[in-house]
Amino acid sequence: MTISYLLGAPEFFTPPLPILTNTFVSHLAVDFQWNNMTEYSDNLLEFHVYRASGEDPIDSDQPTFIVNSNNFTDQDVIVDTDYHY
Repeated sequence: MTISYLLGAPEFFTPPLPILTNTFVSHLAVDFQWNNMTEYSDNLLEFHVYRASGEDPIDSDQPTFIVNSNNFTDQDVIVDTDYHY
């Protein structure tokens, strides 16, 4: 019996933890901005943004939004609703 395999990614990459740098909240939207993209290198493909409302838990298996930059605007908000991101 012969066993063969291919090595995984040539470089192991753990991105830095996103740090919220700017936030804007209005009755129409919530806007987030975090670390500059240059801190993540070219290996980063996307960010997964998770959102829950009220007492609902965040579903970590299903991102609410997928973002390809270091900012995100949630325009699907309802006044007087608590959101957790």
